Amino acid sequence: HLRVSAGSPLVGGPRGELGLAPSANARVITVLDGATNRPDSAGVVAVNDRLTVVGTTDVVERFAADRGLTVVRVRTAEEVEHDILSRDS
Repeated sequence: HLRVSAGSPLVGGPRGELGLAPSANARVITVLDGATNRPDSAGVVAVNDRLTVVGTTDVVERFAADRGLTVVRVRTAEEVEHDILSRDS
């Protein structure tokens, strides 16, 4: 997860377009509203919103650095898959 910092150029931009921006092998798949901690693709990006970005660790870290985002947590695809498959229904 990446947290939007106050100086990020993403602040004020449309949340719904984050996944459309071209980026070398990184893809935004979820935006969590910083105030409610719920997924929200409507409205604009705000400070403390959290982005879930898919890509290799190096690519995600570069994505964060280029956009003024703070890396909160990085997980491998295998870790994510394990978490999804091991959840109780």
